[in-house]
Amino acid sequence: MRARGRSRDGRCPKCGTPSSRVHDRYQRRLQDVPLASRQVEITWEVRRFACANAQCPQRPNSSGR
Repeated sequence: MRARGRSRDGRCPKCGTPSSRVHDRYQRRLQDVPLASRQVEITWEVRRFACANAQCPQRPNSSGR
């Protein structure tokens, strides 16, 4: 099974600012024991959004630039 989020933006976990700028994409996989002799695996694509708040501590180089 494959899954992908449909949201166009995400919120920063530190300050809550919404952002639609994607910083990175990666895949996560979840495996379980075989079911009826078939392998069970769920793969989903995850996006990491870049925070749009220049003062946010989550951002790299946010020390008053």
